[in-house]
Parts: sequence; C-alpha cells; structure tokens
Amino acid sequence: MNVEVEKAKQVLVKVQEEIEAAEMSDELFNKEAEATTVLLKANQMYEKLWVEKVKLSWMKNGDCNSQFFHLSQFHEASPISVHNELLDFVPRILGEEDVEGLESVPGRDKIKKAVWDLDPASLPRPNGFPGSFLRKCWELVEADFCKALMQFFVIGKIPKGINNNFISLIPKVEGASSLDRFRPICMGKFYCKVLSKIMASRLLSLLPSLISKE
Repeated sequence: MNVEVEKAKQVLVKVQEEIEAAEMSDELFNKEAEATTVLLKANQMYEKLWVEKVKLSWMKNGDCNSQFFHLSQFHEASPISVHNELLDFVPRILGEEDVEGLESVPGRDKIKKAVWDLDPASLPRPNGFPGSFLRKCWELVEADFCKALMQFFVIGKIPKGINNNFISLIPKVEGASSLDRFRPICMGKFYCKVLSKIMASRLLSLLPSLISKE
C-alpha cells in the first residue's frame, strides 16, 4: 500500500513540474486535480490498513500477560501514597490571626469600599450590570449583594454560573489582521471582581512576609 502512495506522489510531482515548465492549461489543471485525488485516496487506504493492523495486534496480544499489555493504556497506574506528615516540616509563616483575617466574613462597609475602589465604567460582563449600576442603586441592592458576597466566605463556594466570563480579543495595534497582534481579555461579573478586590486587599499586607526579598 505504501508503494501506491509513493506512485501517486510521483505522478503529482510530475504534473506540477509540467505546470511550472509551461503555462497552466485546462488539460494540466485537470491532470493535477486527478493526481491530487488519487494521492488523497491512497493516503486514506494506507491509514485504514494501519488501523486494521492495530486492531489485529490488540486482538492477538491485548489480553495476554505480555509486555504489550502492561505497556498499553489499560494498565492501571500505581496508587498514590499520601504523606501528610511532610507538611509538619513546612515552615508556618502566617499566624492564627493572619489566617482568620483572610477567612473572616467582610462587613458591609468593606464590601462597599471594594465596589467604590473598582472602575465603575469597566467593560460589560455577562449579566450586563457594571459598577456604575451598583453605585447608583446601592441603597436598593446593598442587602442582597452583600449577602451574596458574605455567603462565599461562609461556605467557601461560588454559586454555579456566577463565574461565567466572556473572552474577547483586543487589537494591540491599529489594523490588526493576525492573532499575534491581539491580546485576550476576560470580562467577568462584577460580583467576582469585588470578591477578588477584597481578597487582594487582605493579602497585600501579608505579601512582604510571604515573598522572599531574593
């Protein structure tokens, strides 16, 4: 079967050489199209042959206690050993008060400060409510919005669908026409932005002790 593929390649190369030597004509165009079709069919038949060979090999050796079986994808991986005692040797940098500060439920004043610190006119997100909406209608949405944020710090989970985002490409230069001239940007819900702002502000004071000067 490999011989048929090589023959088809040679025929196609010969036709393409004729096209380079002379101007393109209807006859040469038809010859090239026919040679290309023959080559594609030969490649397809060659691939089918190898698929059948693999199937036959598995039927013959797959269930045997052989090297083929043990190296196949059906061989189960060795169980993973858990060594929790190694954690005792990891230096503990943060104290109990620091950990409690990171995990504590924020008050409404902290949540409001995070909302006002963020850009009110940032790009739209899936739910269509920017920061300016929350600022304008804060008295109406404060209770529900703060309750939703506090719930995360209580249960440690974000409700399904809240963290859905839009991914968009922004051109780096004018007239961008290829992917390398674009940069991706993630447009998420304002809820997640406020949540990230609160957590980032808490980490800010602890970073000097967590990151080495070197």
